[in-house]
Amino acid sequence: MKDYTVVLLRPVYLNLETDEKYGQDIYVALVSATSPEDSLRVAQKEVFKADKKDGMHPRNELDYKPCVMFEGHHQPKRFGWQF
Repeated sequence: MKDYTVVLLRPVYLNLETDEKYGQDIYVALVSATSPEDSLRVAQKEVFKADKKDGMHPRNELDYKPCVMFEGHHQPKRFGWQF
């Protein structure tokens, strides 16, 4: 098992009524997995579950698309809205 940091784009339909498929809302997952491909699946399951718990209505785990992935756990220092 290796540690990965996976940044996923949330689907726009969770936040806005728009024709665009993906917006700028992200989710940062710190996961442990056997491969980069597996880390993506683990991260998608994690965000799907978290968003449902937060009262959002995601349709499918695969609606969360990968933005970037790093080996190792990396804590974000700031997000775009924090500048």
